[in-house]
Amino acid sequence: MLTSLLVPYIFFSFPGFLFRCFRGEIGKWIASVAIVLRLFFPR
Repeated sequence: MLTSLLVPYIFFSFPGFLFRCFRGEIGKWIASVAIVLRLFFPR
């Protein structure tokens, strides 16, 4: 029962955490890694 309450809490609190990460240094690293991967492994 605890997990059924925890899942919605994580689901609603996680986007804010994600946006904070993407705006910070982690977001710059993720973006640069994605660009490098896209260059070396085009689809």
